[in-house]
Amino acid sequence: MTKSIKREVLEALIEKWREKGARPEIVDGSPEGQEFENRREAERQGYRTCADQLNVLLEILG
Repeated sequence: MTKSIKREVLEALIEKWREKGARPEIVDGSPEGQEFENRREAERQGYRTCADQLNVLLEILG
């Protein structure tokens, strides 16, 4: 996959999540789906957002 196609796929998936009421900014792996005030604070504590997880999957799919 080219970088632009990966980005389009990621954005489309996030949009579908939002249409269904999901919030991809929620941090994966944190206690009770904890939300942080900002992404940097989450990253500082070693967490990734759900959108970050999707991006990793797209990289693996290549």
